[in-house]
Amino acid sequence: MAILKDIADMAQVSISTVSRALQNDPKISYDTKKKIVSIATSLGYSKHKLKNNCISTDWNSVGFIVPEVTSGYYSHLVHVANEQFEKKKYSMTIKLTNFDDATLIRHIYSFNEMQVTCIIVILDDSENISDELLTAVSITKLPVLFITTKHIANLDFDNLYIDEHKGIELGLKYLVNKRYKHIGFIGERQTMARCSVYKDVMESFSLPVRDCFVRISNKRNEEAGYESMKEILSLEQLPDAIFASYDQMAIGAIHAIEEAGLRIPEDIAILGFDDIPIAQYINKGLTTIRNPYDDMIAIAVRVLLQRVEHPESATQRIILKPSIIKRGTT
Repeated sequence: MAILKDIADMAQVSISTVSRALQNDPKISYDTKKKIVSIATSLGYSKHKLKNNCISTDWNSVGFIVPEVTSGYYSHLVHVANEQFEKKKYSMTIKLTNFDDATLIRHIYSFNEMQVTCIIVILDDSENISDELLTAVSITKLPVLFITTKHIANLDFDNLYIDEHKGIELGLKYLVNKRYKHIGFIGERQTMARCSVYKDVMESFSLPVRDCFVRISNKRNEEAGYESMKEILSLEQLPDAIFASYDQMAIGAIHAIEEAGLRIPEDIAILGFDDIPIAQYINKGLTTIRNPYDDMIAIAVRVLLQRVEHPESATQRIILKPSIIKRGTT
């Protein structure tokens, strides 16, 4: 009876590679898997085991690069993307950049070595499409689609752009129409772009931006929102509304406001951004700006796989606009 070493010798790979391929490890390239499974089958190696492990040689692999997965926004994107790619028989390998440009470039080269079929890169506001990144993508010659929140002119790669400026404008206009005039902002180092848009939109509405109502935390997520809101609540005069740069910060701010014995929205209204799944269950439901998750990923998958099938087709640039989800915190 054939053993792993027999398969490894014929395939001219290591025994560990054979083992991983037979376990359908997504890090093993499609061609290598196909070769190993073919040899294993020809040698009569554990056919029952191959069947039970559901090894399929008709699946491709996609690299998925995202800043992090601790936030509800990015973790939800990963989940939706995985579902979409599985429908197309693509296994997804995820790599995190931790908002570091050099790490992002290293992952591009790493995916090339892994021989993935294509790559999706999701960029945060704080990350840039540098010349070094474009060089790395060009060298690998892999089909790549970028999902960004910045408009990038003359990008020679498929790009799905989320118009967050329009989303923030929608949210702040909604607050203004609700007669909120003293609107503060809480954010952190990764959301400085949203803070800049907040200031621009406030100015366009002829509303003052008070520095004491703007807090940029060195921390992240709920802790950042809680501590930033506590600082604002220590002021003699309070804002009548707060725009939190993302929902998890809004959740932390809600906790601080309720802890202080104040009412939402009667004393202070809260507006978030992202519409993560838990947003509808917080307080009376968090009013928030929703990025079109499902449409975003469905379009990205379609465009990227078209690029795989037709590498010489025209570059696509698609713009999606967020919407305002009105709930009980405003």
